[in-house]
Amino acid sequence: MLRRKNQVELIIVDPSADSISKRIGYEYIESAKSISLQKVTFEKYIDTLWQGAPFLVKETYDNNEEFKQWVERLRAFQSWPNDKK
Repeated sequence: MLRRKNQVELIIVDPSADSISKRIGYEYIESAKSISLQKVTFEKYIDTLWQGAPFLVKETYDNNEEFKQWVERLRAFQSWPNDKK
C-alpha cells in the first residue's frame, strides 16, 4: 500500500477491526487515503450497504449521464415486445 500512498481507501470489516488494524501496522494504515473500521460481521455490513442502495442508485442516476443512459437502455429492453406467444 505504501507505493499507492493516499490512493487506497481501506475498510476493515470485522468485529475485531481494531485489533486487525493494529496488526496491519501504523505505517500502512497512515498511507491509506482513508480508513474505516466497521466493527460488525461482513453480513451485517453488506446488509447496511444494501439498505442504502436505492439512494445511491438514484443519486448516481441524477448525477452521471453515462449511468443514466445505461438505465434508460435497460428500461427500453424491459418494454421490448415479448415474442413468446
